Amino acid sequence: MSSTTSRVSLYKPAGGENVNVTTDLNNNLDKIDTNLNFRVATNATARNAISPYWAGLNVRDTDTGKCWVSNGSAPLSASWDQIATANTYTTAVNIAPAATGTVGLNVRAGADTQNRFQARGDGQLSWGSGSAAVDTNLYRSAANTLKTDDSFVSAASITASGNLTTESHLQFCGSGGARNNAILTPSTTVSNSTSEAVIAAYPIPANDMVAGAVYRLFVFGTINTHTSGTNQLTVRGRIGGLSGTQFAWSTTQTLTNSLTTKVCRAEVYLACSSTGVSGSVFGQLDYWNGAVIAGNNPTNFGFTTNHGHIMDGGTPYTVNTTNAIDLVLTAQWSAASSNNALVCHGIIAERVA
Repeated sequence: MSSTTSRVSLYKPAGGENVNVTTDLNNNLDKIDTNLNFRVATNATARNAISPYWAGLNVRDTDTGKCWVSNGSAPLSASWDQIATANTYTTAVNIAPAATGTVGLNVRAGADTQNRFQARGDGQLSWGSGSAAVDTNLYRSAANTLKTDDSFVSAASITASGNLTTESHLQFCGSGGARNNAILTPSTTVSNSTSEAVIAAYPIPANDMVAGAVYRLFVFGTINTHTSGTNQLTVRGRIGGLSGTQFAWSTTQTLTNSLTTKVCRAEVYLACSSTGVSGSVFGQLDYWNGAVIAGNNPTNFGFTTNHGHIMDGGTPYTVNTTNAIDLVLTAQWSAASSNNALVCHGIIAERVA
């Protein structure tokens, strides 16, 4: 008695039967040709109408170019697993490394000698240059907590609904962000010179400024003065470095002679109101000097008790916000003496808005 094969139903004549060219040869050859390698279907509807089908049946849809393999279950439409090709992969890829610390996925590009990206079984993601071992990571350190062991830089805003806690350096470089970089510098001294000198600088990256951005420089230190003559010290806020635009200054203050380690501090705020090649900024300087002679008030300020405190600024100035630009505080002595010394012990430089 004749029979058929289990997969594509090739006709098998019984022993002793005459061979029918159409049934026994041509039809069988057509079925083999149809199912050779990947079977071709015009679309998903045609693929789901294939009969018979079996576990391991491979089909390629000509309308999308996607390839599928059937697991043999019924209905056929629910039996397909997509095979990864250059076309879009629409179903989940399950990767199950042997242990949580084992790498389950490596990615290299072109002539890379090392992995640019790795994914481990515990979910840790790592990145590298492609020429050396991966060096940057991101992973789950506790419930509802993502952590990196490396620096983190954001080119745009970061919004935190709760507390924002860092164990190292968190830097925001884009519009609307805030860059909080507290810097305790080695001691910097301006002494024995009448030249204006930078005592603190904040490098603002190109295009970092947006309307409403605010930058802050805070400097704290001490002042010494020589024993005779006139001691005068001027502090200025500039945008564009030492030779840049002066937007605020302390005017000339006369200091008491023969002082050592009198405290002083200066605080500058710079706000951006518009951006571009002709962007607009304005700044303010708050300056406290503990070495000023009592009652020696700068002209037009009218202080009677806080003779060492000066505020200045507020006039808009034009800057090119598309270029990198330095916000600086400078100091200048009226007389050159090794005993005239402004010592900057530290600064705080930050973008606060």
